[in-house]
Amino acid sequence: ESLSNFYLCDCYGVMISYSFLFLTVLSFGSLMTVYIRTVGISDDWIGICRGLASITGFIGASIYSFLVKQFGIYRTGFIALLYQTILVAIAAISFILTSNRLINALVLIVSVLLSRAGLWGFDLSARQLAQESIPESLRNEINGIWRSSTA
Repeated sequence: ESLSNFYLCDCYGVMISYSFLFLTVLSFGSLMTVYIRTVGISDDWIGICRGLASITGFIGASIYSFLVKQFGIYRTGFIALLYQTILVAIAAISFILTSNRLINALVLIVSVLLSRAGLWGFDLSARQLAQESIPESLRNEINGIWRSSTA
């Protein structure tokens, strides 16, 4: 019954998109850190890039309310997701176009830095859609399923 309630809610597609995004998002986590260290990026620069990524994510969250007023929640979420997808695609394409590991790492770093604004914009859109569209009596159940899909 819980799964059927999940699929019957108006925003299940957004929740599934969010779950896939959560599983595939690039970040300055351990795997990327190890990769860019093997290419020769210093720990100091990695730390600076992590800080810049946080600032970029903060900017994305900060302009969210402005974008919602201009475009609405659905379009804002779509724009944010498209923005992030384009940047991740640029990073992926760099690995196809050149075998120079330093160039690949630098394109990856810049793409991830800039994509954080889209990630946090989409995150806020998905959460707001869930809060506004799920009946209060089903929120715990549906949000529990959504959360378990990202665990």
